[in-house]
Amino acid sequence: MNKNTRKAKGKLYFDTYHHQTEKNTTEEYDVALIKGQIILIGKYPKKASEFLKNFRFLVQDHSIKQLSQFEKIESLHNTNAPLYTIDYKLKENNEINKWLQQKYGVEQVDSILHLKQTGALKGSSTGSFELEIELANDNQSFSESINYMPTVKSELEVVR
Repeated sequence: MNKNTRKAKGKLYFDTYHHQTEKNTTEEYDVALIKGQIILIGKYPKKASEFLKNFRFLVQDHSIKQLSQFEKIESLHNTNAPLYTIDYKLKENNEINKWLQQKYGVEQVDSILHLKQTGALKGSSTGSFELEIELANDNQSFSESINYMPTVKSELEVVR
């Protein structure tokens, strides 16, 4: 994502996992973020457009800034690289878990919130931010990620 223009290009993935790993599949479709809306580019099946029709990222609906309200499980920082990882326990009645239950129909259980960031924590750094929620009772997880890329000079001229 370009932080200046708020435009992005990316991929939409549908992963299906099986006990027999050779049956695992991944479907991949190109997407772009234009005027705050995620649109599909190229050929795609109806299920992809249906999925995106009412799609919202967790971070669009919930602020994850009040991390002190969660029980910290583990925190790691690599001093040789700008890499930070923190795991928090979320109680089953937490707002984030409720969002997952409403959006994806999962049962109400405790979960673990994994946060990972590369790049400087402040400023207009390049890097990535990853968020994953792992349900405690099951092998289900939900994840979102964003990669911040350096701005190309021609893009800066458009912003001005």
